[in-house]
Amino acid sequence: MKADPDYQWVEDKIRLNEVSFSEHIVRELLGRRVSLPGIISVLTSGAVIEVHTNPRRKPFHVAVGHECGKPLHVVFSGSGESRLAVLIAYEPTLPQWMDPRTRSKERDGQMQRNEGRCFFCGGVVEPIVVGNFDYRLDGQLHVLKDVPAGLCLQCGEKYISVETARKIDELIATQQPDEQETVSVLRFPLS
Repeated sequence: MKADPDYQWVEDKIRLNEVSFSEHIVRELLGRRVSLPGIISVLTSGAVIEVHTNPRRKPFHVAVGHECGKPLHVVFSGSGESRLAVLIAYEPTLPQWMDPRTRSKERDGQMQRNEGRCFFCGGVVEPIVVGNFDYRLDGQLHVLKDVPAGLCLQCGEKYISVETARKIDELIATQQPDEQETVSVLRFPLS
């Protein structure tokens, strides 16, 4: 995007450290599925291939570049007046993407969309059972086992139904834990 004057603000925000990363990006970084240098590279020298608008929020942009020879999409939002928000990063794959710059074929002039699509990347969401589902309530961490959910096959975002969310709240409010697990706690060093 370096050559695109419309996106000079992205490079400026990175240079000024005015960038925020979503929890989704943090999970991808911790899981080593993407790297910070890879994301920054896409944001500074990749190309914007899509811009999506919504009347309730700022437009978000899909940029494409490469990390270690693999294509990488980085979805971001913001403007010259606000922080750069990096929302999601993923490798574009079938069935959503034919190649890194081309979405899968359209049907009847419209992109194939249904309730089984990821809000963040548009990938297909398939039903799964999550072995460990972390849930925080009133500052306390609960780990639930064998939770029915949906998993985006492209970016890894997980979704649960309203019924499952209600059941989780009910379980936490009315039942004693089946077992205890030790959790590592790391304190971020403050300077």
